Amino acid sequence: MECGNKLHCDSVKQFIDSKFNVSAFETLGGLLKEELDKVREECDKLEAQVGKQTEEVSKPVSSRLDDLITQSKLAVSRVDQLKDSVESVTDDLDSLLTDSQPGNQQIRSLVEQINELERYAEYLAVLSHVDSMSDSIDSFYKSSRTNRAVIQYCELSKVYGLLEASHCHHLLTYIRQLLLYWHNVLRQSVGDLFEAAIRSINWPFIDSPAPDSIDTELTANLQSHILNLLRLQLPEQLTPQGEHSPLSSPSSSRSLLPIQLPPVDPDIPLPIKLLLKPLSRRFRFHFCAKRRETNNPERPDWFLNQLLVWIRDHDGFLSTIFQSIVDRALPDAVLDCRFYFARGIIELVETKLLMDLPVTLYDDHIFCRLVDELLSFHSQWTLLLGRHVAKATNVFRFLSHPDIFAKWLHVERKFAVERLDSILSSPDAWLSVDPDSDNVPQCAQALVDFLSLMSRRFGELPEPRLQSQFLDLQLGLVDDLRVRTLQLLRDEWALPLGEKFRAILNLVGFVIATLDEWAQLTLYIELHCHRSQEPDSHDGTVFDEIIQLYRRLQDEMIDTIIEND
Repeated sequence: MECGNKLHCDSVKQFIDSKFNVSAFETLGGLLKEELDKVREECDKLEAQVGKQTEEVSKPVSSRLDDLITQSKLAVSRVDQLKDSVESVTDDLDSLLTDSQPGNQQIRSLVEQINELERYAEYLAVLSHVDSMSDSIDSFYKSSRTNRAVIQYCELSKVYGLLEASHCHHLLTYIRQLLLYWHNVLRQSVGDLFEAAIRSINWPFIDSPAPDSIDTELTANLQSHILNLLRLQLPEQLTPQGEHSPLSSPSSSRSLLPIQLPPVDPDIPLPIKLLLKPLSRRFRFHFCAKRRETNNPERPDWFLNQLLVWIRDHDGFLSTIFQSIVDRALPDAVLDCRFYFARGIIELVETKLLMDLPVTLYDDHIFCRLVDELLSFHSQWTLLLGRHVAKATNVFRFLSHPDIFAKWLHVERKFAVERLDSILSSPDAWLSVDPDSDNVPQCAQALVDFLSLMSRRFGELPEPRLQSQFLDLQLGLVDDLRVRTLQLLRDEWALPLGEKFRAILNLVGFVIATLDEWAQLTLYIELHCHRSQEPDSHDGTVFDEIIQLYRRLQDEMIDTIIEND
């Protein structure tokens, strides 16, 4: 029986081994035991560390707090000691400052006196330097060393420029007077030499043609004189009143004129002024002197044509020979002789126009003639000098003056209304321009021609703001024509097939077509762009509103013809 049980156990063991691999379980158990031992060792180490830290924490805290309190008391005591020391030092310092106050006041007073004496010394040094420069100029001038005198004058001018921002008004006044004095003296001396040189070539070319070339010695002399004259050019703030105009003279009474034009910057260079001098003298004699037949405000074409002749006769010499001399004298600068000479001629025109204003401004017919001649002068001026120079030097500065422009606009409106009355009252007003056709009435063609001429008159104005006022005048005339046409139609609506009705319809259609064509012109496109910047502007063209009114009238007339057909 026992033997049977043993066999049964062995068989069971074998069955378990075959099914569950008991040997593998034994190996796994050994490994787990080793890991468990390692964990136990780590736990023992951690327990030892915790015990050690617990002992340190459990030391008496009161002893550490006592140490901190003792250190704090020592620090407070040290602060009190320092505070007492600071108060003691402060008291000593206050006492020292109080005792030294009178001495400080004396030292401060002495310092101020020293500074004032230094300023006096500097002032006297500058004054002495200026006097020395003036003496040098005088010495060079008396010894006929004009070039050296001019160079020294330039140095004196630099000193004035450096001191200009200072508050030494008396010193500046003294230097300014010295500059003006030597400017006049040297300008007269160099100017005489320059004028003698240009007279040797028969300048101005009134009775003889301009030379094709000049000799080398004269070229060198002119080059030296031009350089000296440009060095003598006064700064703008030192230019005496009246020096800007080449027509100015001691007898001029510009302040009594009803209108003043501001001087143009920069001033005309001295060499160009001296070239203009003999011409301006002739101009004054012929066109400004009293009891001269040529001084006639009713004939502005006389002096305008003379100036055109002068600019034509001298332009070639200025743009070639004289310009090349100036370029060699000023290798690092640009001075356009034609431009400044043309500007001097325009200033002659402006001065003459201002002198004649008491007559021309209060007579509409004389003023209208003056405007016509000025516009014609500008056209020929542009042909002579080119658009670039003519755009910068022209008569429109005078015509754009508010008072002159208001007068011009008033005269244009007055004569435009009279012209419209004359056109519509003509017995041939409603006859066709072409007798063989029945298209455009003569009154429509005449009005369009008149408006086209007005466009050319104001088209050269430099400012769109001024051109826009003339555009308003044109639009007003076209609308006035529409209103008068409606008045004429009162008696014609009953006869829509009559000749008068057809002529009016042709006029309306012709005006619409003309305005549509003008809307594409550069002048009116630019005016539309200018007006587009205004708050009440709209897209389209400047003629849209008036064209719409004419189209409405055209549609009504066509409908009337259809109804009565």
